[in-house]
Amino acid sequence: MEGQKLNKAQKQALRKTANIGSLPCGCLKCYPNVFPNLRFNVCPICGNKRCPHASDHNYECTNSNDVGQNGSVYQ
Repeated sequence: MEGQKLNKAQKQALRKTANIGSLPCGCLKCYPNVFPNLRFNVCPICGNKRCPHASDHNYECTNSNDVGQNGSVYQ
């Protein structure tokens, strides 16, 4: 990262990374998946990537990895 200019989203992501302990969870809503925070996001309850709870902690865990679930960012 040294010598590179960061855009606004990247700076916000770095700030959130520094305060990871204060975040309510690791969902994409609370911890957006932007550079340099690129990671594979899964539901902390069931471990499925297409579970809506992995995208937003306000959604219930469906314990399913089915395609096309409402609320899931992974289709």
